[in-house]
Amino acid sequence: MLHYIRDKTAVPYFSNLVWFIGSHVIELDKCVQTDEEHKNRGKLSDLVAEHLDHLHYLNDILIINCEFLNDVLTDHLLNRLFLPLYVYSLVSPETSEERKINPQVSLYLLSQVFLIIHYQPLVNALADVILNGDLSVFSCQPDVHSTHKNTCMLGCRHSTILLNVFRGDVALG
Repeated sequence: MLHYIRDKTAVPYFSNLVWFIGSHVIELDKCVQTDEEHKNRGKLSDLVAEHLDHLHYLNDILIINCEFLNDVLTDHLLNRLFLPLYVYSLVSPETSEERKINPQVSLYLLSQVFLIIHYQPLVNALADVILNGDLSVFSCQPDVHSTHKNTCMLGCRHSTILLNVFRGDVALG
């Protein structure tokens, strides 16, 4: 029964949810890029608030602590949103066609991810990629049916420090 729920409901739902959030992020970025005279401030404020609502919703799902749902959602978030859209936008060259959003927007959105999402396997894996610069995650897509413990439970000391800095638990120099 759990396999049916995961495969027939959770996977399509989370796939659509992550796609929707990604589309929303691209719209937010376009609003930032075209707002030269700060005429879209109200629309931008609404888009940011909606994105923060999405992150809180994702966190609410993750803190339910249903392992098979968390595995599916973590996989979708890392491999279809955070890494290819947020992180890759930070590391690709300015002129690259592959960069999807502005690096400053990406950095802001990543900071919000670290402030709002409290699911350690997800934030540790994301911080590990950012701090260690291991971009191999862009070339392989893990199987949705495999457990995420091997790829997400990195427990890196650096990711814990980064998480604490983003949350304000540690002050920088």
